Amino acid sequence: FDMVDLAADGKTCVGLYWVQHPDLVWAPCRLQTVDDGTASLVFEGEMVQRCPEGAVQDLSQVQDGHLDGVDDICSLSIVTEAALLHTVRVRSFRQQIYTRVARILISVNPFHSLPIYSAKYLKDFQDAKDSFDLQPHIYGTGHDALRGLAEGNKDQAIVISGESGAGKTESAKFLLSYVAECVKGRDLHGNGALHGLEARVLQTNPILESFGNAMTTRNANSSRFGKWLDLRFSQALGMKGCQITSYLLEVTRVCGQSEGERGFHIFFQLLQASNEGALKFLGLKDPSSYRYLKNSVLSAPGIDDRQNFADLRHAFNLLGFPEEEQMQAFQ
Repeated sequence: FDMVDLAADGKTCVGLYWVQHPDLVWAPCRLQTVDDGTASLVFEGEMVQRCPEGAVQDLSQVQDGHLDGVDDICSLSIVTEAALLHTVRVRSFRQQIYTRVARILISVNPFHSLPIYSAKYLKDFQDAKDSFDLQPHIYGTGHDALRGLAEGNKDQAIVISGESGAGKTESAKFLLSYVAECVKGRDLHGNGALHGLEARVLQTNPILESFGNAMTTRNANSSRFGKWLDLRFSQALGMKGCQITSYLLEVTRVCGQSEGERGFHIFFQLLQASNEGALKFLGLKDPSSYRYLKNSVLSAPGIDDRQNFADLRHAFNLLGFPEEEQMQAFQ
């Protein structure tokens, strides 16, 4: 489907209807002919769907803006499920993975890296008066929350939800990175002294992912638990602390995994780093020696277990975990 071509004739949508599609759920369809009480509707790509002439009246018409890939769904004159899905689809084809519904943000996982999280993008949102002045972005959600704290003096809550593989973990990391960067350098009294708390909060990610994430058939780095981060700030927006609560850890994954999946990352990180001096006393063996691991997929695409273990150790050290406590966790 060339979604751009469908809108190439300007904003004229005469004869275009939203029709259910076997692959796209909804797709724009042009009324071609009406013959002997039967209407023929043609999708882009020449696929034809026929229906009784009277049924055409029950179809939703394609309205101005429905095919343009607008950045805010609320700007459409008429909002339907079809228009929303098509708008998000058009934008994702353009590598515009974020779409607004007012202050709500829809995100599509591109499954590859995009150059939209650089220092320039971060600075643009830091300097913006309103996130609506810029294109939809996860940084805009962070901007709105911080502005709500600063101007409204009210607690702010951000909920990130979606199915497995939707990108919740990465979205949370980008959001936390933005907030940490915006408030860094402000101490509890707002005098600009650096105290490093923001960096320590960011270093919770490697620990949570090592012990709580695993590979599934849909996602190589799937969080197998829910988490709530409670960030506390001073009046000057200096970060005062963070409390993390985890929910519903999938403990059954320790002793059994479905075909094509594997257990929590930490087990495979330990095996990859088993020859390191500090871990030799554990006497770790080949994965096939362990009943809980021998039927697992041993490597996850895009996951570097050895490097991630090094990141985990760095995070433990930065957060002040003594070597003895770290070894107890690994045992």
